[in-house]
Amino acid sequence: MAFLFGSDVRASFDIVGFDPRGVTRGTPARCFGNEKQQESAAAPLAFPTNEAEVGIWLASDQTLADQCAKRGNRLIGHMSTANVARDLDRLRAAVGDEALTYYGISYGTQIGQTYVNLFPENVRAVVVDGVLDPEAWTDGAPGEEGLPFSARLRSADGAQATLEEFFRLCDEAGPDGCAFAPNAADRFRVLADTVLENDPVTFRVEVEPGVVEEASLTYGDLIGRTLGAMYGSGEWPFLAQDFAALEAQVVNGSTDPYVVGPDGEPGQPPKKLFPNYVNWLEAGPAVLCADSQNPDTIDAWVEAAGPLPAANYFDALWTWISSTCLSFEAAADEDRYAGPWDAFTENPVLVMSTLFDPATRVEGAYKAHETLPNSSLVLVDGWGHGALGISACADFYRNQYLLTTEADFDTVVCPQNFAPFDRPFGAEAEGLAARDRFLPLN
Repeated sequence: MAFLFGSDVRASFDIVGFDPRGVTRGTPARCFGNEKQQESAAAPLAFPTNEAEVGIWLASDQTLADQCAKRGNRLIGHMSTANVARDLDRLRAAVGDEALTYYGISYGTQIGQTYVNLFPENVRAVVVDGVLDPEAWTDGAPGEEGLPFSARLRSADGAQATLEEFFRLCDEAGPDGCAFAPNAADRFRVLADTVLENDPVTFRVEVEPGVVEEASLTYGDLIGRTLGAMYGSGEWPFLAQDFAALEAQVVNGSTDPYVVGPDGEPGQPPKKLFPNYVNWLEAGPAVLCADSQNPDTIDAWVEAAGPLPAANYFDALWTWISSTCLSFEAAADEDRYAGPWDAFTENPVLVMSTLFDPATRVEGAYKAHETLPNSSLVLVDGWGHGALGISACADFYRNQYLLTTEADFDTVVCPQNFAPFDRPFGAEAEGLAARDRFLPLN
């Protein structure tokens, strides 16, 4: 990731990443004896799609909560973002910096905004990119008390808007540029409804010449895969190809298998880069539930997720990610910070976002810029989660700010370096093997 900051920044700074308190490579929060126990507690669903699956989902939430209450280590209950920001200030001091130079994306923007408001006098240059709304993340605006925090963030709206851009640009590219053109939106609706009605469906994949395997696809897998591809528009040609291949079999009844191109299997990182036990299941809610206020009845999640099929494909997925907070009482952290978010810093804060972000919608960046009295805003007229590395224009403004702490403008709008469907697609294109593209989120 460091190479994305350019040679001038790399020559001027040691770029240091860190895992937040209790996460992965530090001393991890841990509620299970081994990975097998952890995996057995995870719901076998991307998100629930009916009443029976809601029961399965909640049982998994309760298992996690019970296990963490019984054998979670002392970190759980002290993992709020405010404590992460306090750790970050200790890191700043430990490396000898009088003030903090920081770039944070996604959840990193919550760390950045919390740091700015706890330690405004220690800010040299802070960039927040793909910005969470910190008020929605913590307590919510007046009138939002009955909503889970993941619904308050309205990430589903950002995801839906980004998907509609996928449909628009696919149709503009036409069949020669996008495998799912024309009428991409209507065709996807039929595909999604068909998968939901027959959940799960099966499709055939030729994984190598003469070798055909059968794969299973749930509605949750389809929506989860779709959301994942919205994070980076460079993947959209492959997504269109996947949709067309699924449509041919699931909707139109083709018996021809989906042929996997020569890209083959996705590469795996060396195991030595990761600890044996990755605490993905417990670390997330230990942070999220420590920071946020949520309803005390499951009815709030059911209502916010809404019935299926829905006009917004992502309401259910984004809503259910926070349901663990209903039972995860061990996460409560009295040291959490819930505002105010309007501290003045001597040096400006740089706020960045794409116009179409499927996780942290652009409104979060607008709000941060409006709330922070000394801030500047760089927007990328493009698609995906965060602006890093997709716009030479935005990279220039970010790097100049990191080098000089100057951002003598209010708002700049930059173009994305490429249009999603101006690239070749098909069997000769590079990408993940087809059967590996539709993986459950859990």
